[in-house]
Amino acid sequence: MNQPTRPRSEAVKSGETAPAVTAEPPLITATVRINPQGIVNAAALRIRNSIAAVAFGLRAGAAFKARDLSLPGIKFPITIGDPSEDLQVASVAKEFATWILAGGLQEVLDAFSGSLEIARQDLAFYSLTRTPESVDAWNKIWEEKVDFHRLGLPQKLRYLEKRYGVTLLREQEIDLLSLNRARNCLVHRQGVVRMADLGTSDSDINRIILDHRTAFPEEKWSGEQEIRALQAAGESACLEVSWIANELSILHDGVTRIIDPRLGAVVEPGSVIAWGIRRESRSFLLGTRVQFSVDDFSEIAFTAVNATIALRDLVRAYGTSLGVQDATPVDGSKLSVRLEGYTFGS
Repeated sequence: MNQPTRPRSEAVKSGETAPAVTAEPPLITATVRINPQGIVNAAALRIRNSIAAVAFGLRAGAAFKARDLSLPGIKFPITIGDPSEDLQVASVAKEFATWILAGGLQEVLDAFSGSLEIARQDLAFYSLTRTPESVDAWNKIWEEKVDFHRLGLPQKLRYLEKRYGVTLLREQEIDLLSLNRARNCLVHRQGVVRMADLGTSDSDINRIILDHRTAFPEEKWSGEQEIRALQAAGESACLEVSWIANELSILHDGVTRIIDPRLGAVVEPGSVIAWGIRRESRSFLLGTRVQFSVDDFSEIAFTAVNATIALRDLVRAYGTSLGVQDATPVDGSKLSVRLEGYTFGS
């Protein structure tokens, strides 16, 4: 960022009074390099690291021995709880697998949330091409950065839609919001599905509970009653979670077979092998625990990366709509867009 110097006034002749000079605000020129590919790169790196950490943990957990259930290398061993109740390696290993997959899911969703923050900044820079020259417009980008960071994932999506008209496909948004609800359940309620996880507003929940208790005052309120109350009101009693997954199929004589590449398959002459995308989903009943398999986690990570690619393309299209052209290489790895010589004056 440069601040051009102004020419000095001519020397004042001896004995003359210098004329009053009104100070003018300095002009600042900024050149911005926008790289929408960074939206994908940042999230992909974090997700790749999350997958590696989950993989490491699962492999290590599979080799647990009884001696592994104490902290390694500590000065003083500690005993918590009743020492007569021995921990069982199998149960700890199972609990560990659930725990690390839940942590991996949280990391994946947080990585996507971080990509939304990069997208907001890129969109804000693009929008400078249509704003009056003002330092305020520049400063606002950084002021809004803090506020945007504090928003939850649903609010971030709404912000980008309202402010810049940028929105993912409806199916993508449904998947991400459902996964975010699962993440919140794992983080805040130890993975046990409660009313707050069902996507029903607090006011509707209170109304449903009041109506049911009024209708059945003799019943003792319990988890079963919560489910009955929701179902009676036409609401789902499940946390519905969805995502996308890769699918490999073989078409032969008009019959399609879905195959598992880990098991292999016999391909008959004249068959067509196709790769595609399918939608996957899970339902977790109120009061039950949210759990995902390793395959689920892998597919959820794929869903998040796929969404960041879509987000990158939307941001790039927004810039193009404002007349900012870019020369994108075939591999898309070094996208460079410049807003040359945009001048801000206070």
